[in-house]
Amino acid sequence: MLHKFPAVSVFSTARGWFALLGTERGLRRVTFGHATRAEAIRAVNGDAEPVPERDWHPELREQCEAFAEGAVVAFPAVVIDRDRPLTAFQQRVVEIVQTIPSGETLTYGQVAALAGSPGAARAVGQVMATNPVPLVIPCHRVVGACGHLGGFSAPGGIATKQALLTLEQTAALDLSH
Repeated sequence: MLHKFPAVSVFSTARGWFALLGTERGLRRVTFGHATRAEAIRAVNGDAEPVPERDWHPELREQCEAFAEGAVVAFPAVVIDRDRPLTAFQQRVVEIVQTIPSGETLTYGQVAALAGSPGAARAVGQVMATNPVPLVIPCHRVVGACGHLGGFSAPGGIATKQALLTLEQTAALDLSH
């Protein structure tokens, strides 16, 4: 079957409406936590023309649904189609963030140090703030010094970030018993 791209997969979960924007090169954008289907579609399309709806990555959709239900999820290896290429530093940051276990956090400063650039916490914050695929690249697991949550671009902002961390910590505790 020939797939036409770009395409948007839109679905309802326990954590609101999700939308996944895919292109012929991979996953372009993830949005979640919307009150309505229309809000999710608007958020994932941005200023671009609306694209056809199709369940273009069923495995990723199923993983998002399981995550929304509170499961510990290791998102499938999915190619990210970025608007612009990442610098070497940004790529290291993304790779480090993808290794943070569910239910755990690192500070922006810790990620910067692990990426070989101690003192570049603000630069890590910029990488996280422009993350087009939250959950797949779990930017919610990166927090400020002393555990301060910092910002979060999903609907609900910091409250959503806290809810995601609580959800993951609860799921991790359930697995340990």
